[in-house]
Amino acid sequence: MDHYAVYGKSELESFYKTKQVTESIYVFGQKIGAAVIGATNGRHYIFTNTAALRNETKNFKSFDLLGSLVADGAVNRVHIGIGMGKNAFEAKSNADYGREKSSLSGENSLYIVFGDKTVKGPLTPAGGSPQKRQNDRLQEISRKSGLGLLTLQKLDQVLKQYRIDVVTPVDLARIYGVSPRSMNRILSKLESAGSYIQYVGTDVRHEVGRPSRLLKINLG
Repeated sequence: MDHYAVYGKSELESFYKTKQVTESIYVFGQKIGAAVIGATNGRHYIFTNTAALRNETKNFKSFDLLGSLVADGAVNRVHIGIGMGKNAFEAKSNADYGREKSSLSGENSLYIVFGDKTVKGPLTPAGGSPQKRQNDRLQEISRKSGLGLLTLQKLDQVLKQYRIDVVTPVDLARIYGVSPRSMNRILSKLESAGSYIQYVGTDVRHEVGRPSRLLKINLG
C-alpha cells in the first residue's frame, strides 16, 4: 500500500498529515487482527488471513480503507495491492504486483492478485460510500467540538469494534488507551458540541468511591 503526495503547506503540517494516515492504517489493521509493517516511501504492508480479507472486502468487491484514506484528504494518491499465495513471501510478491498496477494507472485504486496470478481490478473508491458519509459526519463533529478528526475516528472505531452501546468513562478510557482524565476531556467536548452523548444511568458496581455515569455515545 502506497500513500503519496501528502498535502501541506509546511514540513510540520506534512508530518501531522502523514501521522494521521499512518494511524488510520494501524487502526484498520487492529480492526481485522492484522500485522502492520511500515516500509519506505509512504508504504505499508498489512498481513492477515484470507478469511478476514474476504470478509473485509465483501468477497473481494470493495475495500473501505481505500475510500477512507481518499476521503480524509490528507493524501493525493492511494495505491493498494492485495496479494494471496501459499506463503507470506508469495502473498507479498503478489501484493507488490497489484500495487504497481495501481501506481501505473495513476488512480486511487486497488488491484487484487490471487494465488494463481489472476488479477481483479481496479477497485476504486465510491463517492457515496458509507465510509465517506461517516467521515463527513466525523468532520462535522470535529468542527463543532474542537476535537481532532483522528481522535474521533479512533473513538468511532472503538465503539464499533467492541460493539459498545452503554459505557462508563473509566471503561471507555481503558479500551481507548488513554487516562480517565483525558477521556473525560474528550467526552466533555462532545457533550458541549451537541446531542452526541446521552446520560442513561449510574454504574453502581463498585462499592468504593463515587458511582460512575453510564453513557450512550452516538457519532452517527
